[in-house]
Amino acid sequence: MAIAGRWLAAYFNRPGYELFDYDVYALAGDGCMMEGISEEAASLAGHLRLSNLCWIYDSNRITNEGSLEWLDSAGWARTLQLTRSATSPCRSARALLCNAASALAVRTVTAAGRAAA
Repeated sequence: MAIAGRWLAAYFNRPGYELFDYDVYALAGDGCMMEGISEEAASLAGHLRLSNLCWIYDSNRITNEGSLEWLDSAGWARTLQLTRSATSPCRSARALLCNAASALAVRTVTAAGRAAA
């Protein structure tokens, strides 16, 4: 979707007529990052500098993959801090860091607030 959005924007958008200006959000967890296809997709997104792509990474620390440091080598910008007033993590990353895909790590706790079984 992010690749298609960038192609459509390059082909159809004109000054003052930006038909294709959207961001693509993907949710991914610790287990998702253990699959090889995730790293291959991340490498391609970093290489193509897909600034309209934002991964929201659910880091619940159940598996060993608890860090996004490997995205740095793939050409990604990591959104380390995000304020509530930010309209979009992708647009914040473009404005603050660089024109690259961004990832937002969210630390969660599995079954938080539930009574013990």
